[in-house]
Amino acid sequence: SDGDVPAEEAPVHLADLLVDSLRAIDDPSHSSLPSNFPALLRAIHEDSVATVDGARASDKTDVVKQRVLVRMLCYSVRAEASEVAPPRFLANSIDPAYFGHAAAHDTALAVGRKKRKAPSANERRRHDDLSAALAGALPALLTKFGGDLAILTQLLVLPAYIIPSVYNLPQRRADFHSLVKKLAEFFAKSHDRGVLMHCAMSLGVLASSGSAREEAARVAVQDAADELVKTVGELLPLDAKGAHTDRISPRKHGSTLSASAKKRAKGKEKEGGESSEYGLAHAMTKLHLLSQRCDVTELFRSDDDLLQLVETMVAGITTRLTIQQERGLLGTLVETENEVADVITTVRAGTGFLLSCAAWKFTALVAGQERTDAADAEGHAAGPDDDVHPPADGDADEAEDEGDGTEGDQTVVRLRDALVAICGACFDQFRPEHAADGADPDDPGLVFADAVQKSALRASADVRCLFVRTLEDAAAPQLRACALLNDAPLVRGAVRFFRSNEEKLRANEVLEEEDVGVVDDLLAPLCRPIVTGWANGNRREAGVALGHITGSGQEAAARVAAASRMMKRTDGPRLLEAQMASLRQSYNDWMDSEPEEPEDGPTEEEAARFEEQEEAHQEQFENLEFQASRFSASLGVGKLSDPALEAEIVGFLAEGVRFAFCRSDSGDDEILLGGRLSFLSVVSKYVVWVRKDAEKRTAVGEMLDREDHALRSDPDFPEVLEEDLVTLADFRAALDLPPYVDDGTRATISVAGSATTLAASTSATTPATTVGEGTPTSSSAPTTPGSRGTPRSMGTPRSRGTPRSMGTPGSMGTPGSIGRSVRSHMSSTRASLSPLLEEDASGEGSSRATSTVPGNSVGESSGGSPEASGVVRADPSGVSASEGSNTQYSDLFENVRSSEGK
Repeated sequence: SDGDVPAEEAPVHLADLLVDSLRAIDDPSHSSLPSNFPALLRAIHEDSVATVDGARASDKTDVVKQRVLVRMLCYSVRAEASEVAPPRFLANSIDPAYFGHAAAHDTALAVGRKKRKAPSANERRRHDDLSAALAGALPALLTKFGGDLAILTQLLVLPAYIIPSVYNLPQRRADFHSLVKKLAEFFAKSHDRGVLMHCAMSLGVLASSGSAREEAARVAVQDAADELVKTVGELLPLDAKGAHTDRISPRKHGSTLSASAKKRAKGKEKEGGESSEYGLAHAMTKLHLLSQRCDVTELFRSDDDLLQLVETMVAGITTRLTIQQERGLLGTLVETENEVADVITTVRAGTGFLLSCAAWKFTALVAGQERTDAADAEGHAAGPDDDVHPPADGDADEAEDEGDGTEGDQTVVRLRDALVAICGACFDQFRPEHAADGADPDDPGLVFADAVQKSALRASADVRCLFVRTLEDAAAPQLRACALLNDAPLVRGAVRFFRSNEEKLRANEVLEEEDVGVVDDLLAPLCRPIVTGWANGNRREAGVALGHITGSGQEAAARVAAASRMMKRTDGPRLLEAQMASLRQSYNDWMDSEPEEPEDGPTEEEAARFEEQEEAHQEQFENLEFQASRFSASLGVGKLSDPALEAEIVGFLAEGVRFAFCRSDSGDDEILLGGRLSFLSVVSKYVVWVRKDAEKRTAVGEMLDREDHALRSDPDFPEVLEEDLVTLADFRAALDLPPYVDDGTRATISVAGSATTLAASTSATTPATTVGEGTPTSSSAPTTPGSRGTPRSMGTPRSRGTPRSMGTPGSMGTPGSIGRSVRSHMSSTRASLSPLLEEDASGEGSSRATSTVPGNSVGESSGGSPEASGVVRADPSGVSASEGSNTQYSDLFENVRSSEGK
């Protein structure tokens, strides 16, 4: 502390190790030192002067000494409480999210997570001593260190470790009121988010502790909420031009604008003062933090008051988003970029507040329904002749007036709809130019759009998890009304934003230290609602998330693998469909990213750049094959782990074959004949699951023969690339199927060992070319995770239309023109950023017998009409609603088996 290191950067956290070391010593004379709280408190209060070799140290040393002592006190309190407190004491009194995060990073809380027996008498006494020491000293500590944020943020958490009954003693009445007063003051005056969060948490703990004095804490919370709601009601409303309106805050307060609020409403206070947007953002942040720790919905006199505030929030936030979208906030509502950041904070905090209110209301609704069910069960147990709850006079009329709860006027339903509206407005901030290559990451419009969409992504995920579709099957009509059935706008917006930012996830693959924050911000919110509602989940949305099982770093791979396991337990066949959707999406991305070949006579620089692009394109296909291997390996070890998958794997392979031979999908323009045959190399990773079953292998082989015959009968067959025919032959070999022979009138593909040859037949239309030696043989099992070096089951296709050496003419004319033709006829999924196509939720009687694998009818023949095969076309934004959930799907890919006569 006498060196050049500032006091703020002193490593005081090392005091934690000292406490752990002392507590680990067997000698009680040493191990009890950290638990001697009176001595620690006395040292903090009285021994504030630091000395070095008997001489007075510097002021900086005094500061560091105080910080070390307070750090030891706080850490010792957490360690002692986690050891002696009753089971679940900390998890119940401290916010679970905070407790879980702290326990994961704090050794002192690790014990609290273990299952323990009820505390002994000695442990209860130790907890009482801890509580008594803290209850008397904490108000003075807060007063002494109120100006030191580093110490204050640690002290503000301590009230949660005090036994509530300690404050019931008469001598502790003044201590309790003093503590509540200090917490309320810090919450009202502080602008530090950490201080605000800990104040809100401690106030929430004291207000719901069950002690005889909790009413004082509830009054403090009520006063803080009243002031915040009043400020929000004054500053949030705007007119269409972006000017603040003189709107009265919610009826609960019944007061007009204050003089200071009127000055802020003009857009900016006097020079040196804060702008109205900053004041609004600060108030909204505090309201959000308070709503996370306390049930603020109980602080309103009626639901009408709450809904009026909700209406004000929705109008104010959407108006700001509309102004940014149409004219821009700068120069319209605000004057600086810092004020634009304040608007972002308002949107984020407002969305969080509404989500907290919806969660509190929904929790109360579920708890009430559970009490009703318990009472009904008790009544049935009493017998039909025992009327344990006789109806009171007028109850029937009252029940008739309340209705069945499905009319949509429930407060929780209106809160849910408000959240959906705000999330939709946030997702509407997306612009295609934001996702274009070369977009300026510092562009204010892009920064604003990314920030509000990231907030909407997290909020929409929580909304879909909270109001999951399966609620429509609930017995209670109030719960059925809460089910979010039309989540299509949220799915579209979430996936579009995710796709425009997924390169940030891909960057983790090459970083020395992965950015876990990107995984938390992008991938985790996408996976949560998918897993929660997988019984009715959107398979194309799931496919987008599953695609990051490879190529996005270890953290993303671990989370996707965990999500995949949960999805398989819920509905294995639906997971198989999602894997197909993911593979097709990744394959389309690969097709779309084919590098442009330079014109004739390229320079050395152009040639070198083209070779680099080709290598990257080749590596992208290898990653796709590895992705398919990971998918296949996740289905089981040795055999399929889910019996339901046994009946569906044939349909999966049949759909892969259909897609490989198909020349169009969902109304897309036709591509070159055989342009997708390389997809068979991807699907071959699943062949291991049918190879040993003759019936299944024959079923796949019959469809392959039909598609193969149609391919070779096409007049454009001579234009099919040789390497694609080799891939087709290798796929046959992987299935242990004989070579294709058509009465000697067509080319025969034969496979022998590791060499694949294309033998010319008598037909003049057959390309008379021999493929070089060395094609890899088929693998008999899917590649296991981590075996990237294992030879692939098929030769990796070259870039479509690319010659084996620049300048060498191919068999189809100018190779570059072929590549451009493929690109011009493929729908650009990356450009649209709207890859999802899902069954129409509005269809009556949806079932797997009539569903399609996303993007195409499963039974559609190659080149067939989408209309004729019943393909559901995507809506203009790229995603239709999730599948209908009123009925259970019968069989996956049933129309494939029907077309085969199975």
